[in-house]
Amino acid sequence: GARVQRIDPETGRGLRLFTTPKHDNGKPTGITLAPMPGDDARLGLYVADTHEHRVLVYDVESGSDEPALAFGSMGVEDGQFTYPTDIAVLTDSAGRVERIYVSEYGGHDRISVFSPELEFLFDFGVFGVAHEGDQAEHRVVFDRPQSIAVDSRARELIVTDACNHRLGRFTLEGEHIAWIGGGATDLMRYPYGLELIGDRQVLV
Repeated sequence: GARVQRIDPETGRGLRLFTTPKHDNGKPTGITLAPMPGDDARLGLYVADTHEHRVLVYDVESGSDEPALAFGSMGVEDGQFTYPTDIAVLTDSAGRVERIYVSEYGGHDRISVFSPELEFLFDFGVFGVAHEGDQAEHRVVFDRPQSIAVDSRARELIVTDACNHRLGRFTLEGEHIAWIGGGATDLMRYPYGLELIGDRQVLV
């Protein structure tokens, strides 16, 4: 249904419901709450509008069912997306947006990084099967990076590399730190959802 719902956690009742503007090609996936880009005093709801190849940002406090901002378009150039899956927002100690990270899949699997002004900064990662691609020129390969999160305290980006059956730890500049799972470990099978819960722990 391409719906976004706000649910009362105690009763399970729906408190708010709206539909993304376009969804004939497919439905959105990832969702993130963080300050609005360009207006850190307001709370934004970032939605990976996967099959429309863009990110939508809603102003939570306005109550509007229309996105306040959208960025991205279909393509493989800087600032474009194939199928974006999730958004992670890095904020500073004052709660200001520093960077916006967007993951995507579809043969151009990578993480793109944007400024608070929504300008493309850099990207990292290429599509690849882990056991074939990791050794090639020390590249970072992804096969559907489905969910991402910023560990602000450790200054790391955590990524579920779903079809390579692993989690990745990266610096905020995209340098690889470590893989968790993958290979012959059978620790995970298609990890999708991701949530940091503090004390260097993550739910997957």
